[in-house]
Amino acid sequence: MLNTRLQTDRRTRPVHRRTLKLLLRIWASEHTGVLNTQDGSARFQDGEPCTSEDLRLAVRALDNVDAPEPRFARVRSTGKPPVPVMAHTLWKAGLRLVDRSSLPQSGRLVPTPAERRLAAFPISCRTRAFLDESTELGELIRMSRPDRQAIQQELHVLVTIGVYRLAKAPAAAPPDPKARERLEKETGRLRGADCWTVLGTRDETQLARAADRLERRYTKLLKDTDPRVRTLARQLLDQVRRGMMEARTGRPPRRTPLDQHTAFDVGHRELQAGNYSNAVKAFAMVKQAQPFNGRVLAWLGYALMHDPTFPEAKRRNRGRRFLEEAESMGNHRGDADLLLARLDIADGDLLRARTRLDRAAIRHPSNAKVDALLGRLRKDIKS
Repeated sequence: MLNTRLQTDRRTRPVHRRTLKLLLRIWASEHTGVLNTQDGSARFQDGEPCTSEDLRLAVRALDNVDAPEPRFARVRSTGKPPVPVMAHTLWKAGLRLVDRSSLPQSGRLVPTPAERRLAAFPISCRTRAFLDESTELGELIRMSRPDRQAIQQELHVLVTIGVYRLAKAPAAAPPDPKARERLEKETGRLRGADCWTVLGTRDETQLARAADRLERRYTKLLKDTDPRVRTLARQLLDQVRRGMMEARTGRPPRRTPLDQHTAFDVGHRELQAGNYSNAVKAFAMVKQAQPFNGRVLAWLGYALMHDPTFPEAKRRNRGRRFLEEAESMGNHRGDADLLLARLDIADGDLLRARTRLDRAAIRHPSNAKVDALLGRLRKDIKS
């Protein structure tokens, strides 16, 4: 009970906002230097603290809201390798702040220079997908999906720590009452049509211009206030892109036989059954749809390392490269650390595996598999 109370108190404690902005700027710009705080000097190399003591001083500066703002002095080198923990530290500070406020219902997300390091934060693939499609908070409010609140909280953290800033949303255009009717007719007319009919021309020299005109039109309709209009526009936009691909190559693009969520589940089942080649195919299918999903990339790398159809040296090198790339993405939910730890254990490097799992347990506390493997590993090390 005491531990739970301490964690809750820490989660709701205030944060020194100016220190948070300063640390974000140091990390995002990958600065090297010394952060002079009330409690001491913390060294940073390429935006990351050099030692656990430097991290402790930075966290104390975040916690001490009554202290003066720390000062940062840039130097050429500290002579120490960095410890990559600042993204997690900033994220935890942001979570403590959003517990005390709420995200506005409208506005536009404008990226700051820190946005270039977005992949390092532990945001879900659904939030990443939303940011890829829209920057309007109004779009999120109109969503009926059950994970809307989770996406909203992660966006709130990104705004709070300064990865995005909020700007006034442009006035929404009044809905066109005839837009849905026109799109319904277009959808019916183009259902099953060949690529030339979809693009509206048989002149090969005009294909690119026709496709660009249609893409601009349907992309604009994706922001319509009518959800049915957005759904139809998305379907027609996909049909235009497929039609353009077919017109260029002379054959229709290959359709994915499974949707990405089903394929991910199939990959896990095949992996558990020892059918590594089938698992690689399933995870590769999902990766094609979600190329920046660290969790998918991690499982693809792990399956590839065990696929006997590849030469051993090639599959080990490529599989580990995928796993390490997934680990650097930050949105793998602890799976990359878990799978790399399994490989470390197989190689007999138990201490390295424990280090990975200790870090994963802090960054991804909801991953039960990480906790289970860490518990077993601690027993093995003690014995």
